[in-house]
Formats: sequence, C-alpha cells, structure tokens
Amino acid sequence: MAGVEARPPRPPAPTWWAHLVGCAWTAAWFTARGREIQGPREIDVDERWQGQIRWRNGHGQHEVGHRPDLAFVPDGARIAVEVELARKSKPRLEAILDLHAAWRAAGETAGVIYICRSAHGRDRVVELAGARGLSREQGGGLRVELVADIQRQAVDAGEALRLERSESGR
Repeated sequence: MAGVEARPPRPPAPTWWAHLVGCAWTAAWFTARGREIQGPREIDVDERWQGQIRWRNGHGQHEVGHRPDLAFVPDGARIAVEVELARKSKPRLEAILDLHAAWRAAGETAGVIYICRSAHGRDRVVELAGARGLSREQGGGLRVELVADIQRQAVDAGEALRLERSESGR
C-alpha cells in the first residue's frame, strides 16, 4: 500500500529489538517469496485491524487495543500475522486469540499466522488457539511457524531471486 499517511515511528526501546527483528524476518519471508503484505505502519492506519482485548490477571482487569504485527493479503483476503517471540501471560494470549477467532468467525479475516521463537511457544499457541476454534488443519484458520525456519526460507528465497536476476542479466 504505497503512499500510506502515518506518523513517524518512535525509536524502539531495547526490549522491542528482538520483536522488531522477528517482524523484519517475517516481512522478508513473505516478500522474498512474492507475497503481498501490510507492514506495521499500514496496519496502524487501517481501521479494520483495530481490535480490543480484555483479560484478567493478578494485577486486575485489563482492556487495551490490539493490532497484528503484519498482515498477509493474498488475493484480497486478510490474514493477521503475530510475531510471538516473548512469552505472554496465558490470559493475555487467550484474549488475543479470542480476537482472531472473532475476526475469522465474522468473515473479517481468513485467519492468523503466528511466528514463534521455540517449539514450546508454537505448541502453546496451537493448544490455546484450538480451544477457540482455530486449528492448523486445512481451513482451520491457524498457521504457526518458527522464526528460525522462516529466516532460513527467506534467505533461500532471496538467494534464488538473486540467482534468477543474475542469470537473466538484470
């Protein structure tokens, strides 16, 4: 989405660096394979991605806005992308998954892709998502990948593009 009007981003705090690197690898994974995405600034200005999540924990009741980190937009469909590298509390992660399940049930999205740091994180997302009607089965609305796998696939796809361009003289 070229020409998006958005305010300039704030400098990231060091606690966000790993997350931002994960988002960058995820964007590279999509674009090196020719997939169209919405980036964070495009998501910030797209009102369709504005959701509210609510959860309760030992510190009380929480209600905050939530947007996915990226979005995959194949053939006009919308699929949220969450980069989940740091462990969220179970109630908060459940609230985010509830939002994705609601968006999917309402036909607003075709599902969600989670990018996780570890197999343990992946298994946690799969388990909690399953309780909300999202599954990895065909048409289940959930895909979960490990960040190390998408990094490798992005590098491989980028190398294939570079070779293709050098062979064609571009």
